[in-house]
Amino acid sequence: MWNNVLLADAHDPGERLAAARADIEAEHRSYMNGSPSAIRLTVRPVPDRARLDVALGSARRPAARTVQLSVTDIDRALERRLSPLALIACVLANPGALTARDDFPEIRESLRPDPAWPPPREAGSVITELRDGLAANPDVVLLGSRGTRKTRIAARTAVLFEQDGAATLWLDMRDQGAGAETVAWQLLTATEHHHLLVVVNQMQARIGPTDRIVKFLWRLRAEFELPILVLGTGQPEITGRLRDTFKSFAQVPARAEVPTDDEQARTALYWFACPRLFEIEPLETVVRRRFPGEVLDRLRLEGRIVRRGSSYYLAAAQDPVRLIGALRGVPGTPEPGEYIWEYLKLAGAGEGRAPLERLDLLGFPGSARRPAEREGSHYLAPAWDLLFQLGRSLDAHCDTDPTWGDNVGAAVFAAEALAELGHHRQWARVAGYIRDRWSYGRSPELPEPVQGQSREMTDFVEIQQSMAIEDSLIDGTFLRADRLQLVHPLGRTGGVAEMRGEAIDITRFHRTWMLGVLLGFEGSALDRSPERIEALVGSATQACDLDGSFYPRRVAWVTARVVLGLCQVGLNRENSEVVRRACDWLLLPQRDGGPYGEWWKGGTGSWNRDEATTAMCVTALIRAGVDPRTPQLREALAWLRSRTAEWTRTDREIDLALVLEAILLGAEDWRSAYGRVLNLLHWANAEFRRVRQDQPDPRFVPEGALRAPFAAAQLATLVRVAVGRESAALLDEPPVPEPEVPRQRAAADPVTRLHGAQPGVRPQPSLQQWRQAAGEIEAALNGLVQSRAAALRQDRRGQADAVRARLRHYRQRLEQCQSLSAQLSHWTPAFVLDGLKQLGDEVLGPGWDDELSYPGQAPAAERDRG
Repeated sequence: MWNNVLLADAHDPGERLAAARADIEAEHRSYMNGSPSAIRLTVRPVPDRARLDVALGSARRPAARTVQLSVTDIDRALERRLSPLALIACVLANPGALTARDDFPEIRESLRPDPAWPPPREAGSVITELRDGLAANPDVVLLGSRGTRKTRIAARTAVLFEQDGAATLWLDMRDQGAGAETVAWQLLTATEHHHLLVVVNQMQARIGPTDRIVKFLWRLRAEFELPILVLGTGQPEITGRLRDTFKSFAQVPARAEVPTDDEQARTALYWFACPRLFEIEPLETVVRRRFPGEVLDRLRLEGRIVRRGSSYYLAAAQDPVRLIGALRGVPGTPEPGEYIWEYLKLAGAGEGRAPLERLDLLGFPGSARRPAEREGSHYLAPAWDLLFQLGRSLDAHCDTDPTWGDNVGAAVFAAEALAELGHHRQWARVAGYIRDRWSYGRSPELPEPVQGQSREMTDFVEIQQSMAIEDSLIDGTFLRADRLQLVHPLGRTGGVAEMRGEAIDITRFHRTWMLGVLLGFEGSALDRSPERIEALVGSATQACDLDGSFYPRRVAWVTARVVLGLCQVGLNRENSEVVRRACDWLLLPQRDGGPYGEWWKGGTGSWNRDEATTAMCVTALIRAGVDPRTPQLREALAWLRSRTAEWTRTDREIDLALVLEAILLGAEDWRSAYGRVLNLLHWANAEFRRVRQDQPDPRFVPEGALRAPFAAAQLATLVRVAVGRESAALLDEPPVPEPEVPRQRAAADPVTRLHGAQPGVRPQPSLQQWRQAAGEIEAALNGLVQSRAAALRQDRRGQADAVRARLRHYRQRLEQCQSLSAQLSHWTPAFVLDGLKQLGDEVLGPGWDDELSYPGQAPAAERDRG
């Protein structure tokens, strides 16, 4: 610090300048220990101008720049406890800083990861690529999504550079104190090396400061001719946000780490990480049905999972986002939403509801909605209740009529809903009827009914009549070949007449539609039959026209239905030529003979109108793997929005269900569909009650026999899709950059040099026991939060202010616990361990931590005073 300045005569500027010179040189020497410095400095007092001129340079450029410090600047630094080199660093990083600001920016080194941590198993080739890249290019960035262990890979790379004789500087952009001033201070206190590697970690956390740091390093490299290498890490989005800056960077992709060699353990960790996203603690009864006891015991001993009471859950030190990111891409691994949905169904109506109700109260972790917007946004728990009511209604109907009035279409949709809800007994009754009523085991023929047509064939007779009415309307107004082609796309070799209603082969039409419906049924079957699926896929391959359409070309929703069925058996546009061709045809513009013209026309009059057809095509394309951001799908979704008044009309429940699925799958504001999903659930339950009480339908509605079972199938899917999208949002939304705020200096100047020093202390008796203890604290806090939340739900008049205050308090403590737990490692900062101990005392009571300690720990009484 400014020891000599403090002793100098305050009224003698010359003496104060000489003292300041001595303090600057003394601090600089203390860091060098006789070695040459990376940035050399020569201090010259200028008494007549009451300032110091500090010449800064390097071995190659001895006088690259001069920094001027006035007596006033020195006094302000002394007042703010800013060390001499830290003052010079502020001016070097920002020459106008002293005149433009009333205070100094903060200078604080970032904690560097524990060098004892082993690198990820798959990181060897990535580290080699980074080192080779830095040998060829002074600027390299390691890019990867969350969970790819970029920080650990960069840390290991830095260690290897140090072993080769280089100096490394570590800057973590998640630290609000990380800025150009910190880099300047680190360089002023670094000794000379043949290379200076500057690691700028997690660049996406603060984009503006990242850009300034990189450009500052480039300026130092040019002006001082310093051998600076820049290694950045970040998510791929950073290169798009700072396109010009990253033009000169070599880019190296990070690959996800698989956290264990044991396949069963990997599967279990991934499974536990998925419900953790929703703050769900899986019941022991479900967990033990899912995994062998020895796998659970091993993961508990390793400190990866915790058992408390009747629940198991992922340990606090395990990052669910990282685990999912590491394992999500393994072939055959379900998406997180699928595992969460599976667990909720196994937990049952009551136990499955509890975590959903808590999420409705607290809001989704990581949701883009502001807290104020989350309050009162109750969707998942009511949807869950209504869905189970719907399941009971389906069961009751199947008890009396598993054939659904000999309507195989209605039976299939009911079976899909039963399968989604896991109702095995009733599903088996309906499935037996469907498989007996239709024959589809003889590829490549289309499926066909057994012993005469099933009842839904009458719908196709009415559809043909509706098509004829549509044709007559066109004939009576402006019959032109070009206009008719827009409504009824031409066949590959046929003309307009072949697409007219009276020319349609309704038997073939019906059987082709049933092909898609039966594919969906077998794809969702609870006793999946590879032989039946293979036969249906063979029929689809044969039935697909050369241009990719399915008969009839005039009716795009038939092609969409077959694509949906093929997707349900596991095919998509990447692994199926038939799906790819069908998708290409659906996206083909009308001017080129295709069906797309900003939306898709139904082609069947009042049956499956344009809104329903467009929604079905959008859903089919997205499920087949088409990016929802493609122009055609964005246009179609926008058109659907503009037609809200049509698809929300009474008696248009099928249209509503189809549109809601398209919005949930493809729209950016997909949560806007939640309210209407609840309305549709209420309608479906009321409709089943009407049918069960044998009340007549007050109106004739096309597709009337299909409405209730189809809505049931769609609703089960919609709730599952909502769970999946909430899960994906937690994993895939890039972090929102923090608002840029002036970085104020800390109370004291930096005292810990990470370069060449061990960061932190070793937790004793073991890191594993500390992680288990952190898990106990977190579990207890979760219980406290849940109990207060439950009490508030009973407070209808909003009078429980004390409970509300405690709920806020425990939420804050829970966040604090999770933050501290995430920093546990073989070398942990002492303040992290002290923080966990104090938190444990508050939550679990004194004496809970008798076995936990660390070297150099203060006595309990002293900690209490602190």
